[in-house]
This record gives sequence, structure tokens and C-alpha cells, in this order.
Amino acid sequence: MSALPHDPYIQEVADALAHVGLDVADTWTCDADTRGLHCILHASLELTPEESGIAPTLWPA
Repeated sequence: MSALPHDPYIQEVADALAHVGLDVADTWTCDADTRGLHCILHASLELTPEESGIAPTLWPA
């Protein structure tokens, strides 16, 4: 799997969150090709109550 242009930025955000005590459970990035018309860069940072310490009652399912 090759690195995407926004991978370093997403890692910096995860590191910054960890620095203030919000550990990220998972991150992912992908680039979706829309039939050759343009490329969309996606990224996700997952914060779980177990990893981040955020009370689950703050974000109802």
C-alpha cells in the first residue's frame, strides 16, 4: 500500500489529539477514483470511549 498525500497530515492530527490525552483508536485514508473524472481523498480518525476516555454518554449512538 502506498502513502497518500494526506497521510502525514492525518498522522499529525492523531498525534496532536494524543498529546492532549485523546488517544485515537484507529485511522485510515483512501483515495477513491470517480471513474477517472477526479480523485477524492478520504480520511477517518476513530475516537472510542475506551481509547480516548471520552464518556460514551456525550455522543449517543
